[in-house]
This record gives sequence, C-alpha cells and structure tokens, in this order.
Amino acid sequence: MSYHCFELINTIMFDMKRPDFPEYMLHHFLTFTLILFSYVVNYLPVGAAVMILHDVTDLTTTIFKLFCDVAPFKIQLVFYAIMTSTWVYFRLWFFPVHVIGRIFEESYNWQGKTFNFNLIGMLTTFLFFLFLVHIFWFYLMIKGAIKRCKNKDQISLKTKANETD
Repeated sequence: MSYHCFELINTIMFDMKRPDFPEYMLHHFLTFTLILFSYVVNYLPVGAAVMILHDVTDLTTTIFKLFCDVAPFKIQLVFYAIMTSTWVYFRLWFFPVHVIGRIFEESYNWQGKTFNFNLIGMLTTFLFFLFLVHIFWFYLMIKGAIKRCKNKDQISLKTKANETD
C-alpha cells in the first residue's frame, strides 16, 4: 500500500509531464484505494490479491524495461513474451475471474446476513475500472511491440542499404 501511495504522490508532484500521466495516475489511485478500502471494510483478501497480482506482473514488466534498450533484440523478445504472458494470465484472466468473480460468489453467500451491499458495489466498481486500465495497458504493450518491430525492420533495412553503398 505504501508503494502505491508513494507512486501516487510522486506522480502528482514530479511526473505530470509523462505522456501516460492520466492512466498512470488512475492506476495508482485505484490500486491504493482498493487496498485501503479492503483494509477499512475488513475485506483483506481483495487487497492482498490486488497487491500480489500487481507485484508479479510489475516484476516481469520491470525486467523487460531493464533489458529493453541494452539487450539484443532476441533477448528482448524473450522478456517481452514473459511479460505479456504473465500480464495476460494474472491481470487479464486471473484478476477478473478469481478476484472480481469471487466478490459475486461471496455476495451470493451473504444472503440473509447483514452486509452493506453499497460497499460491495463500490469495491466491484473500483476493481472493474482497474481491470479496464489493465486492458488498456495491454493494448499499449501490443502497440509498442508492433512499433518496436517495425522500427527494427526499418533500422536493419537502412543498415543493409548503407552496407551495399
């Protein structure tokens, strides 16, 4: 939770000129709010699941970013495949099916018990918007990979043309 709180404040103070500022801000706001909200309403499994899923994919994303500009293209492809496969599994499949879906399963079992369904509605809404951000970032990952491959092809064509001259 402290990481996302720090990132939220740091983004507001120092990263407002980032091209992806709105998405980055929304992501950290939603994640921080979800973790805090799950703690406040004593529904910790949601906050823990959000943290674990983000940690796994953040690790593979960071590793890809480290190798993005310094490693040969084939190694970049390997780390890109690892990053996208963990992203698809954890954020695009596991997150909606086992985190958001679990809330619906649990709320079905709460019939007859006193529970504030407004809280569940808020929690589900936050989770849904976080899932939409995950989809959008996956789109950007695919778009970036296509752009990188096209640029690599153009660079290699220019290099070959220069070698023949």
